[in-house]
Amino acid sequence: MRSLPGMCHAAVVRPMSLVIAAATLILVPGNRARGEIMARGGNAHDHRGRGHRGHEPPLPPGVAETVDRTAGDYLYEPDRLVSTLDDLPRVERYLDERRGTSVTDIARHERLGVALLEIKTGRGADVPTIVDELHALSGGLRVGPSHVLGVNAHLAMVPVAPPRPAPPLPLRADEPGLPGEGVRIAALDTGAWAHPWFMGRVDFRYPEDLDVPDQDGDGRLDWAAGHGTFIAGTILQYAPRATVVARRLPEDPGPAPNPAHLTDLELATMLLDTPELLACDVLTLSVGGYTHDAMGLLAFEGAVEALRDLTPGLVIVAGAGNEGAAHPFFPAASPLVVGVGALDNDGRRACFSNHGWWVDACAPGVDRHSTFLEWDGPMAPYPDHPPEPCKGEMVVEPPKGDVEFTGGARWDGTSFAAPQVAAVLAGLISEGRSGPEAVADLLHDPSAQRLKGLGTVVIPARV
Repeated sequence: MRSLPGMCHAAVVRPMSLVIAAATLILVPGNRARGEIMARGGNAHDHRGRGHRGHEPPLPPGVAETVDRTAGDYLYEPDRLVSTLDDLPRVERYLDERRGTSVTDIARHERLGVALLEIKTGRGADVPTIVDELHALSGGLRVGPSHVLGVNAHLAMVPVAPPRPAPPLPLRADEPGLPGEGVRIAALDTGAWAHPWFMGRVDFRYPEDLDVPDQDGDGRLDWAAGHGTFIAGTILQYAPRATVVARRLPEDPGPAPNPAHLTDLELATMLLDTPELLACDVLTLSVGGYTHDAMGLLAFEGAVEALRDLTPGLVIVAGAGNEGAAHPFFPAASPLVVGVGALDNDGRRACFSNHGWWVDACAPGVDRHSTFLEWDGPMAPYPDHPPEPCKGEMVVEPPKGDVEFTGGARWDGTSFAAPQVAAVLAGLISEGRSGPEAVADLLHDPSAQRLKGLGTVVIPARV
């Protein structure tokens, strides 16, 4: 965390259908600097044709992507802006005076301190160009695109390889005195399944929060299914006396093969419309994406500030993303959030982990073992590409035939490093520290190892 926050994050999105390529992987510990993932199977599907990545499905309607931005290409709504309410008069005045441009104030969100604007232009200028113009004005303005977290963000959020079947975690006795006593950790993700290993430690009280294997009903295991269940189990392996509050993020699904997407404003609204967060000590998120010149997410930051007024001790932890890039990835890169990267089995940066000055901590993220769904059948196609830094080390190919999961899995990604940090913070909070004190003690522990671009090394012990 760049400045001491009152919150930290980590979460995941709900299941979605995407026609790409699935895979069964074998993770091989070795002496490589970045970790090694190898696969067996048939021929991978090849998907080409959009943006700088050239491996992702077509964009959903109403979503655009930049090309060759120095701070990372990002997704946005092509006809909308988000402005802080303080700067709104100057923004509207500039746009009113800009030849060929009209602006409509769609909605003002007083709780978030932002307004959503619709713009139309006859000059062919797009949203990124208009934002550049507004940022160049004297004094600068807090205005940006309506950033979209999804599609690319989900491919960066959802782990870099499919889950692999593994034995269920062994059941253990509920013993007093273990880490996490009395602490509540919110996970906004795909919800959670009623796994017997949880033994009542996961709160998913609403039907829509149930993590299901085949949400789209196509007879295949959805490629993000079980993500929230895996995260809940990860937390409880390291903070077994904590309670995980599992909630599902909303989605705006596009037609197949497009995955769901979520705007900055929608994520921010959910944060304020989830009353259970007010009783939580830690919030973990895995959703994210890049932003215009690394400006961050205006609505999300407004929501965090509003939550801090109501529950000052809340800590937010977030996965740093899985593209092996140094561009700030939000919300993990926000100074209000603890951003978490991933280590490989040799204690080095995992090849897929995003990294940079904005990453606060790192934890193991390769070949993690946790709770999963029960499923016996085919898997939906999975992204068939490794991040660029993993090429030569990671091969993803589809499995042959049916795949059987019996409640356990192994998986990879910063999505599963972040919950370990959240669990360690929960343990510190259960010892009597406030949330901000726990963050400071963890990140600034003089005895802790630190890695360039990954921050403080956190290697929690399963208990």
